Amino acid sequence: MICAASLLGGCADDFGGLEPRLSIAKLEAPPPFDPKTGSVILELVAEVAGRPAGCVSGCTLAAVFELEQGGGIPVRRLSAQKPLSASDRVPFQVSWDGRDETGHELRPDAFLALVTLRLFDPRGELLAEQSPARGLQLRHCSAKTGCVPVVGCASADAASERCTTAFTESDYVCELAGGFLAKPPITAWNFKGTGDKPPLRLPFALDEDDRYAPNAPAGGNPKNAENPLITATDLGSPFEHTAPSGERELVFLFGDTQPLPVSSYARDQNGKIFPTGSPFTQPPSSDDSIALSQQPDDDPPTGPERCIDLRFLAGGSDIDPVHQLPESELIEPVTLDGGRRFDTLKGTSSGPELGSSRVPGPGFSLDGRMFVLTPTSADPSVGISCDAAHPCPGGDLCAANGVCMYGDCSSGDGSTPCFKRNGPATLALAGPGAKLRSLLPSEVESPGVFDVYRQAADLVPPVAFHVPSPDRVYVWGRKGIVGHPHANGRVDLLFWQHELSQKRLAAPRFFAGCDDDPAECDSPRLSALESDAKPVYAEDRLTTNQTSVIWLPSFGRWVMIYGGRLPLWTAKYHPTVTAELALDLYAGIYLRSARHPWGPWSSAVTIYNPYWSNVAGYCELMFMTDGQRELLSERVDPSFVARSCDPQALVQADQSIPDEFGAEYGSAIVPRFVRDESDEATFYWLMSTWNPYRVVVMKTVLRKSAGPVE
Repeated sequence: MICAASLLGGCADDFGGLEPRLSIAKLEAPPPFDPKTGSVILELVAEVAGRPAGCVSGCTLAAVFELEQGGGIPVRRLSAQKPLSASDRVPFQVSWDGRDETGHELRPDAFLALVTLRLFDPRGELLAEQSPARGLQLRHCSAKTGCVPVVGCASADAASERCTTAFTESDYVCELAGGFLAKPPITAWNFKGTGDKPPLRLPFALDEDDRYAPNAPAGGNPKNAENPLITATDLGSPFEHTAPSGERELVFLFGDTQPLPVSSYARDQNGKIFPTGSPFTQPPSSDDSIALSQQPDDDPPTGPERCIDLRFLAGGSDIDPVHQLPESELIEPVTLDGGRRFDTLKGTSSGPELGSSRVPGPGFSLDGRMFVLTPTSADPSVGISCDAAHPCPGGDLCAANGVCMYGDCSSGDGSTPCFKRNGPATLALAGPGAKLRSLLPSEVESPGVFDVYRQAADLVPPVAFHVPSPDRVYVWGRKGIVGHPHANGRVDLLFWQHELSQKRLAAPRFFAGCDDDPAECDSPRLSALESDAKPVYAEDRLTTNQTSVIWLPSFGRWVMIYGGRLPLWTAKYHPTVTAELALDLYAGIYLRSARHPWGPWSSAVTIYNPYWSNVAGYCELMFMTDGQRELLSERVDPSFVARSCDPQALVQADQSIPDEFGAEYGSAIVPRFVRDESDEATFYWLMSTWNPYRVVVMKTVLRKSAGPVE
């Protein structure tokens, strides 16, 4: 018992030695919504048992609501107090306008309200406290619609079977590939140390041949010991491939990859290896890579909890002239139509370049063949290049960084909706090895089949694929990976599909609306005209990044994940990526769901935020800068910084790039490792972390809920 005189040596007689007990007799869930004020109304009825005699009058009961976003970020503290009357039951009501303590309007998301009850005597001394008395899952709240009782409903009144009815939790599983942000020039001492230069602390061990040591500690992937050491990579877009023989392989399409000892190579005029990147001889020029896995979906029974076996595709029988290594021990770079050729005599090069920032993927398997989305131009795929001699097409602005921009680019600081014109891409066929080739005219229905991908090359792919049957592929795509708050700045998601007839891929047919109730859309309208395409939902997130979609038949839902953030250097291509957006405390990886691939899709709910204190995020998986610490101290409180980041953590130990904060992006579901049941589903997904430059495996559990969770 806490009483008024406890600090003075005893309790006053009028409190009679009773110990008041506080509890919540009623808690309104979901909380009501006032559309006139745009406020969520938090209501409860508190109950006081064992009332002391001194509390017949003059005592006060207070209710404090601590609102947290997702996994533990405190966003708002609301309180109310009332005199304790003759009744032991006291009603409370507070309003929340959907903003945090600083007035920042929060995007719709899942929130938790922790309720604390406190009883005070007439002098204001604390008599009793229950903290927290109960936690209320607000589920999905918005200043426009209030709180939906179940995660994923499209609107506040849509609590029907077509809603996701899912509660989510996400966890870190393992590091798949990579290890740190490799920034040229890289020298040998970075890895093993020479003289007075210490080795860089890596989350894995090296043996004498610069490969993963057999006893590599957790953090590195010891299952990949047969591969050259992958010091840095990202993305890894996975898909399941079934060969004509019936053999199944899990395919991973990695972005810029830096293995040791050779991070990139091309061919010279004689067709021989020409190393273009070696950490020990010159600044590396990263190439993309492909890895395969035949790990069964039941090994181990709980999924890839011990990580995923990877076998990176290696080269042929040539010899690397610099290191005198056989090509069979070098990771084969991804090439398109023969790849890039260097003429060492003339000092010229030719052919498509799939080097830095020119990433392949995602891909899909159809009719025993692997199709991969890939850039097609030697110009940077991060945008259509331009200069004084090569103006932008269609009146676009040629920006100072040599990339074509469109929209309102008058400010140049991200305050107006100005967008990069994406580079051209196409669907290519993969194999043998990491060699991609363009489709032949005989393999497509018409010359314009791939026009929809004419601007689909970006820093990360803005497209997702799913194969529902042997003769069809579903596609979701956006015009970019970063939007703008302006009304015409959204990067809405479109849906289309390709048919396969007599081994020829047909032109896309676009979702153009519903012929029945749009809230159900059991009868979609498809059109061959891209101009008829309608968004499958109105996007309310600014950074969408890579999108990944999977069908869970037993759970009965299509599930989509996307989002995250981008490092600040990408602002030269995406002006919206300001410090405020890049360091947004409320961004993260989002999940939506639907009964049909074209929707209606649910509202987005955050399944992972690296700022959450109860998940592996900043300081565990990603580097946190001093600027982020200052922001957290200002926007939340210094104690949250202390709780959420250990400065002695291994990720924080490498201060070689102290101003380059980590960023979550490239979220992609691994299709093989899925546990699909009617009331619960578990899926594993990849996430890139930027600093360190690597790919990790995450796990998310979806659980259907019969109602609000207390």
